[in-house]
Amino acid sequence: MLQKKLSFIMFVSFFCLIFTASGSLTFAQKKSVKILGVSVMGNQSTDADIIKMTSGLVDGGEITGDEIQTAIKRLWGLGIFSDIQIYVDREVGDGYYLRLEIKEFPRLESYSFDGNKKIKEREFQENLDLYPGQVFSPSLMVKSKNAILDLYAEKGYLLASVDYDTLTSNKPNRIKLVFKIDEGKKVQVKQISFTGNTNFDDGKLKKQFKKVKEDKWWWFGGDFKRNEYEADLEKLLAFYRKNGFRDAKIIGDSIYYDDARENLSINITLHEGVRYRIRKIVWEGNELFDDALLG
Repeated sequence: MLQKKLSFIMFVSFFCLIFTASGSLTFAQKKSVKILGVSVMGNQSTDADIIKMTSGLVDGGEITGDEIQTAIKRLWGLGIFSDIQIYVDREVGDGYYLRLEIKEFPRLESYSFDGNKKIKEREFQENLDLYPGQVFSPSLMVKSKNAILDLYAEKGYLLASVDYDTLTSNKPNRIKLVFKIDEGKKVQVKQISFTGNTNFDDGKLKKQFKKVKEDKWWWFGGDFKRNEYEADLEKLLAFYRKNGFRDAKIIGDSIYYDDARENLSINITLHEGVRYRIRKIVWEGNELFDDALLG
């Protein structure tokens, strides 16, 4: 039986492979082929008819090289397959029987957490878009890990790390997911400095920060929480604008650790801009009160 493998990176040469190997036609001589039948193998959770319908490979239809490319792109677009292969099973007359071999990503049966002390499972569940039966793909894993790290960053645990294990299930193509969490130490802010400030010294600018403070004393922690830090940056800009620097902006900020990765330093680069001053106020339309009283 003649079998020619077509991977998703080889679909452009599909017709050349079929016709030159069979000793009949070449791609230059024939632009399309007739599909006598399409079979699907490897699917466990996805209905074969849905797979064929999505691909556009219809029994009795005719396809071109571009349509083979489109069929594979459509199947990848579902986001549920880890591998897609197309084979030519056999040639009968002027038509071909095709076989779609796919490999599905596993489905999620359950998920749990190990190593978490500072954040309860309920909070994770409220922030993770995970549910039983969901396709367990690499993109889902990255998204979930980032969501967990964001929760820890909000609470000042910037050194937290997340890994995962998968346990087999009694159900076919199902896995049990376990997030392995190392919370790490809470990072303390040891230094806040500024670059580009010429009108106000560092001490004055530090006072505008209401939540994020330097850890000067062991009993007064300089916790770093991302949402509070961003709110303090807005307060810093509000201070500048209040003092006439309407064009003030934060060009960038650097957040870095010491060698022990326990203490945090922050440097904020500023563009203060021009200071605007009000020289004269002119009143118009005032009949009840004169300018001196309004001024």
